[in-house]
Amino acid sequence: GTVTGMTPGTATITYSLGSGCTTYTTVTVSASPPAITGVSPLCAGAATPLSETTAGAWSCSPAATATVSSAGLLSAVAAGTALVTFTATTTGCRAVKTVTVNASPAPITGSLGTCAGLETLLSDIVGGGTWSSSNPSAATIATVTGTTTATVTGVTPGTATITYALPAGCTTTAMVTVYAPPPP
Repeated sequence: GTVTGMTPGTATITYSLGSGCTTYTTVTVSASPPAITGVSPLCAGAATPLSETTAGAWSCSPAATATVSSAGLLSAVAAGTALVTFTATTTGCRAVKTVTVNASPAPITGSLGTCAGLETLLSDIVGGGTWSSSNPSAATIATVTGTTTATVTGVTPGTATITYALPAGCTTTAMVTVYAPPPP
């Protein structure tokens, strides 16, 4: 027979044979830890604290996808899914959470400076993202969604944050400086 704990407390489990012989045992059902709270999905390379209201120990598997510290800090390692488990110290009961880790783009490479009226080429080795400029009055960006390269054109002296975002929401940024062109 399988015993399923329903609510905290004790229950007497009885087993009887047809001949009238009986044996019994008392089962104690402990309260399960509350659900693990924290952010999911995460971008590879990001970290977030998980929380639990009781004392216990954290574990995470597989470690190639995510790790968790003894204080509950979840660190995303690589794209995939991981299972985070919290085991309550006093009861041994567990709370489990599935965490999704999304791929992150690599750092943006290329020349991060150009003159007004000139162009610079930026790239990211992870494909499938979208490029944007935080300040189109200083630098515009010409690209097709999904390409790994973008042409940044200097418009006026200033700075612009160039963002490369993957479809799952993970981003990387680089600051481009636009200089005044030299006098003729």
